[in-house]
Amino acid sequence: MSVRIICYVVLCFGSTSANASTLVNIDLGTAGLFGVLAGTSVTNTGATHVIGDVGASLGTVSGFPPGVVIGGTIHDSDAIALQAESDLTVAYNSAVAEPCGGVLTGQDLVSCPIST
Repeated sequence: MSVRIICYVVLCFGSTSANASTLVNIDLGTAGLFGVLAGTSVTNTGATHVIGDVGASLGTVSGFPPGVVIGGTIHDSDAIALQAESDLTVAYNSAVAEPCGGVLTGQDLVSCPIST
């Protein structure tokens, strides 16, 4: 699958200090429903399986089939894709505004604990 624009995907953000570990949950809004979300277009070229919605806020989605969307819908320049892109921008800006700093030496940087 190729996506013709770089998308920001924020699943979780953690910051660690010497005294405490804090998990910061960033609200993705409607963007959280998407497996793939692009600003311009999404072009799939193979037997890809995407879990969740697939959308392009200002373009088209092509290549489904042969690609398969599981548990989601394709959104070509519709109101849902536009809202999801807006929500993604808000989420990204929220994540960027979080303080960064703590020493991560010895920390597991692969896991992303998500609380429900």
